[in-house]
Amino acid sequence: MSSSLAGSSPKVRIGSTPADAPREWPSDRVVAVELDVRDTGTIARATAEASDATILLHNDGMPEWPPVTLGGGDLSAVAAHLDTNVVGVIRLASAFAPVLADAPRGVILMVYSVQAWINLSGAYAVSQAALSP
Repeated sequence: MSSSLAGSSPKVRIGSTPADAPREWPSDRVVAVELDVRDTGTIARATAEASDATILLHNDGMPEWPPVTLGGGDLSAVAAHLDTNVVGVIRLASAFAPVLADAPRGVILMVYSVQAWINLSGAYAVSQAALSP
């Protein structure tokens, strides 16, 4: 694979919310793209900007780990995790699917946590289990 990239200069687009975007990149091939998986507007703009994408790699999620217990816990936190870590992934993959279908060897990679199998964190683990095959 590295030999196929040697003669080309593919762009690497890094999607993040404005607050998370780094100020400087080590290469002019790296381009910041505003992206919030809960916001269909930013997803549409990112898809349009990356209309030549061949790979979508998603490795994002909410960092907070609110506990989930029977008879307690913050259900709004569970809903937020599911919206971001599950529904957001579906939004993103659905938006990029037509772009990647037109690309030679288009690929979608979704990274999820070992917490899909070992619950160490409540709401986060629930959302990761939903992504597990």
